[in-house]
Amino acid sequence: MHKEVAFMGAPKYADDKGRLALGSEYANKEFLIIKEPNGDVILRPAVTIAANEAWLLKNAKALNLVTRGLDEAREGKFVKSPLRKDDSKWLDEVED
Repeated sequence: MHKEVAFMGAPKYADDKGRLALGSEYANKEFLIIKEPNGDVILRPAVTIAANEAWLLKNAKALNLVTRGLDEAREGKFVKSPLRKDDSKWLDEVED
């Protein structure tokens, strides 16, 4: 399998503490640092998920339900509240 790569200009040199400046495009971003057996170092953009929230990504059924609910909300599909007979009547009384 062939990977396409793009070189980002001139070679970068690490300072005396091993730091590289990647440029403002990468400022305040998080990366995984992967060292391959051949010595290549790969920076992979990443996000950290709190341990108490990671369960959702591990539970396919729950993730599907959340995703479906978000999709329905985007499409304006809402159910009427079982606590009210006419869920939207109060909206007529609210000033813009």
